[in-house]
Amino acid sequence: MVNFSDMMEQRQSKLSAVGVEEATKKFVAVATPDDPSPEVIGKPVIDRERFMKLMHELIDHADKATGGTTEKPSEHDLEHAFTLADSNSSGFLCESEFVAVYTLAVEGKILGLDTSVQYYRPPAQLRKWGEHDQHPETDWADLFYDLLFVGAAYQAGHLFGDALMEDQGWEGLPWFLLALCVLGQQWLSKLNIECRFAYASFTHGLLIDTIEFTLVAYAIWNIPSSPRIVHTGAEEEGRRRFLEEESDGDRVEFSPLEQLVYNVDQHAFGFSVAIALNGLLYVFKALEILAAPGNTPGAIVLAKFTALQNAVQFGIFGVAAAVTRMETTDSFQEEGGRHCLYIWAAAVLLNLGLMVLWVHYLHTRADPRHFTVPMSVHLCMHRLGEWTMLMIGETVLGLVTVAQSDAVLPYLIFCAGMIIATSLSFQHYAAYPESPSKHVLGKSMITYPGLVYMFGMIYVYSPSLIMVGVSTRVLLMSVGDGEIQEDTDWALAGGLAIAYACLNLFTYLHDPDKFKAMGWPEFLLRVGSTLAYVVVGLIEQLPSANMLECCIIC
Repeated sequence: MVNFSDMMEQRQSKLSAVGVEEATKKFVAVATPDDPSPEVIGKPVIDRERFMKLMHELIDHADKATGGTTEKPSEHDLEHAFTLADSNSSGFLCESEFVAVYTLAVEGKILGLDTSVQYYRPPAQLRKWGEHDQHPETDWADLFYDLLFVGAAYQAGHLFGDALMEDQGWEGLPWFLLALCVLGQQWLSKLNIECRFAYASFTHGLLIDTIEFTLVAYAIWNIPSSPRIVHTGAEEEGRRRFLEEESDGDRVEFSPLEQLVYNVDQHAFGFSVAIALNGLLYVFKALEILAAPGNTPGAIVLAKFTALQNAVQFGIFGVAAAVTRMETTDSFQEEGGRHCLYIWAAAVLLNLGLMVLWVHYLHTRADPRHFTVPMSVHLCMHRLGEWTMLMIGETVLGLVTVAQSDAVLPYLIFCAGMIIATSLSFQHYAAYPESPSKHVLGKSMITYPGLVYMFGMIYVYSPSLIMVGVSTRVLLMSVGDGEIQEDTDWALAGGLAIAYACLNLFTYLHDPDKFKAMGWPEFLLRVGSTLAYVVVGLIEQLPSANMLECCIIC
């Protein structure tokens, strides 16, 4: 391994890297001679905070000067370089030390410098107000976490799809929406933390993430997606009585929806417990931020709100688990399942209400930047784009898993479904801003438009995309069986109408002036595409309507 001290000495004896003169001028402009260390009294020096800020500024300038070819070191690499360059442990660097580190940085010599295993490192704030936007890359843990939500979309979609096949679409819709919104909130909670704070330690990477992934996976596992047969030979009196009344022989078959309603195999209970414990885990993460050194007062206020928000989640879903456990375990009482559904709905609405109050609180402050932390808009844009791809992918997954048929019509529906999925993907990313400055979060990350965008994406847009995929899959299956399900019409038309309405809303939030300035042809096309699906859904409610005719109109 190359010795960092030797590289420092070489650079101090021969400073010839690009931008050295500018780096020296910048150093002199911000340096201070009041270093308490006796070894360098009287010399201009720079402390760690100003070192980090100045290095980012100079490296960005060097990157532009070289046409974007400069490899940028990470925050931890710079921190480690400062520590190694500070040979007398004074907490300051003199001019020659600073310029030497800078030249090594632009040459890529400190990339991956911090290779030591950190068993625990407290969460560090990514940036402060006024600093440039950090662009942390999506790591493998984030991609693995996304795989869980592939399963979430699949399970929730099968729950709703089975309800459509049983002509119970309206009964299954609330369970589908709430399960997906609650899980989406867990994904959003992780993003809200990681776009503001850096976690880089063995404890977080192995222990904390593993606990969180397991809890979320267990919640997803408790969304039933296939029928369950229960035999009547049970010893518990309430359960035996229910089965004897509902079964034709010695067993009864529960659909996925009925398994949640009656808490068969304790699915509703298990889901509630997992979400409650995940809320408790995020209370711990908020306490970590409170105890971490070097965070700003805004980080402290944000951590307190995060702790409150997730403590409420822990309490509400704990109540849902207790109610479901007491009222439905082994007795199959429908009331307990209904109560659980109401509590889940209360949790979603309360979480949304807390966020509205939080934004209102920030608006009432003279300077809201003292009460929160800026986010990495780059990371949010990237992660939300990946999330949308997962939701649209449910349509593709649903279509390719349906058995083929000898008839021609299923092939036409399959092609139509793929066209719908491709069209939604194209239109979403065509309207997606290319830079943070043009994104609604980059313009107003602590205002109502940003809040509407984030929660509209998770609570409204994502379920509508899955509704489109599920209804297309059910339509393909039912046509193959020779019978079209009654509830497929409004699910497909409604999902498309909501999806296009959300796309128009997001376009407006990103650039209101551009949206207002669009010509009448484009405006009518945007609004007409949304209203067309609403009309199709209404037409299909007529007794004489035919779903295939409406699909052709679509």
